Amino acid sequence: MLWFHLFTEIKQQRNNLFLWSPMAFAFGIAATFAHGHWIGPALFIILLICVLGYLGYYGVKDSAILPLLMLLFVATLGAGAASLRSYTVWAPALSYPYYGEVQGVIRTIDRSASGSLRVTLRVEAMDPISERHRPRYVRISFPKYTGDIPEIGHSIKTTAYVTPPQGPVEPDGFDFRRHAYFQSLGGVGYARKGFELIDAPREQRFWKDRQRRLSIFIAEHMPDRSLGFAQAIISGDRLNLSLQVIEDLRRTNLAHLLAISGLHMGLLTTVVFSLLRMICVIIPIGHIRWHARSIAAFGAILAGGGLFGTVGKFDCNTTCLCHDCLFLWLLILSRRALTLRSLVLAALIILALRSEALYSPGFQMSFAASIALVSVFDFITRRGWVSSGLVLNYITGAIVSSVVAGLATAPIAAIHFNQISQIGYIANFLAVPVMALIVAPAAVIALA
Repeated sequence: MLWFHLFTEIKQQRNNLFLWSPMAFAFGIAATFAHGHWIGPALFIILLICVLGYLGYYGVKDSAILPLLMLLFVATLGAGAASLRSYTVWAPALSYPYYGEVQGVIRTIDRSASGSLRVTLRVEAMDPISERHRPRYVRISFPKYTGDIPEIGHSIKTTAYVTPPQGPVEPDGFDFRRHAYFQSLGGVGYARKGFELIDAPREQRFWKDRQRRLSIFIAEHMPDRSLGFAQAIISGDRLNLSLQVIEDLRRTNLAHLLAISGLHMGLLTTVVFSLLRMICVIIPIGHIRWHARSIAAFGAILAGGGLFGTVGKFDCNTTCLCHDCLFLWLLILSRRALTLRSLVLAALIILALRSEALYSPGFQMSFAASIALVSVFDFITRRGWVSSGLVLNYITGAIVSSVVAGLATAPIAAIHFNQISQIGYIANFLAVPVMALIVAPAAVIALA
C-alpha cells in the first residue's frame, strides 16, 4: 500500500520532478554515510537492472514508471558523490591517545567554547609515529596561554595530549568524528604549557593574510567594546570576541549574526551591486549604462568570492555563496532569479561538491529558510497582497521574513542545539534591519 501511494504521488508530481531531485540525491548520500560505501555499487546494479527491464518491456517509450527510474538515478549519483568525497578527503587518524611532542605549521587560529586559544596544525612530527601513520592535521587548545598570538604559517612545537576524534555522545547526536574526518582532522587535544616558536611563517597564504590585515585594520579604528563583534561579522575573526557577548547572542537567537552566512553574503553583494549599478548609470557611456545591471552583478559575484576566500570555507558560507552567485548569474542572463528551481540547483551543486554538508545545521537552516521565504512571498505576490506604500511594504516584509524564517528554522535549531529562543523573533526584527541598513553599507564603504 505504501509503494502504491508513493508511485501515485510521484506520478502526480511528474512536471515538478526536478524540485524533488535534491531529496533523491540526499537519500543516496545519507544511505552511503549510514550503511557504507557498498550502497553506491548496489544502487548502480539495481538501477542497471531496472533500466534493462524497462527497455525490455517498454522500449524507448515514455511511461508512468520513468519518473521513479529518474529519481533512482539521481539517488545513485548522490551515493557516488558521497563515496568520491569520502575517498578524496581521507587522511590518517589516531587510533589511541597520544602524549608527547607535536610539531607543525599553524593552519588556523580560533578560540574554543571556553575561550582558550586553539590552533590547528599541519603535523610535521609526532615521534615515534611514522610519517605514514601520523595525522595530517591536529587541533590543540592552550587553556592557560596568555602570551602573544602567533600568525598562521608559523611553525611551533609543544607537548600535548592528543586523542582520536570522538563519536556522538547521544543517539543521533552531532557526530564530531564524521565532522573531523571531512576536515582531515586526525586528533584533538590540549597542552598544559605554551608552545615553542620554531621559525617565522615559511609559506604565504593569500586569503589568510587578507583576513589578518583586515582584522588589524578594524582593530586600529574600532573601540574595545565593539572590536570583537566588528571583527567577527566583517572578517570572521573571533579571537577578541568575549564569551558574554556570544552567550547573549545565543539567548536572543542572534548568534547567526556572527557566522559569515547568508545574511552577511547577501548584504555585501546587495550593497556592492547597488553601488556599482548606481555608478554605471551615472557614467556617461552608452554601453556601460545599457549593461549596468550585468556589470554590477558581476562585481557583486567577485565581492562575494572575496569575502568567501577571506573568512574561510565553511558549510554555511559555501551554501550562501552558491545561492548568491546563482542569483546574480541569473540576473546577468535576464532570468527570474528567486525561484525554487534556482534553490534546487544550488542544493545539488553544494551536495555534489561537499556531501557532508547534508548533516550541517548551516546547510539545513539556510535552505529551510530560503525555501520557506520564496514560497511564502510567491504566494503573497500571486494573491496580490502587496501594498503600494514603500515604508509599509518594508515593515510588513521585515515582520513576515522574521516570522517565516524563524518558524522554518526553529525545529532544526531544536534538534541540533536543544533550545529555542522565545524572544528570537522580536530580536531579529529589531537587529536585522540595523544590520541591513546601517552596519553592512557602512562596513563596505569604510573598507572601500
